[in-house]
Amino acid sequence: MHSIPQILSSLIDNGKERLKGLNINEKSIKRVLIAAEQILEFLERF
Repeated sequence: MHSIPQILSSLIDNGKERLKGLNINEKSIKRVLIAAEQILEFLERF
């Protein structure tokens, strides 16, 4: 079974790869990725 941080980090990586092919507002993408990475850092403390 995967831990939540592993799942989140793979989601972040997958999201970055998928978004490279799409032309969406980069600022909103970066906000989502930053938030996901902050959640990941928070969870890794526990």
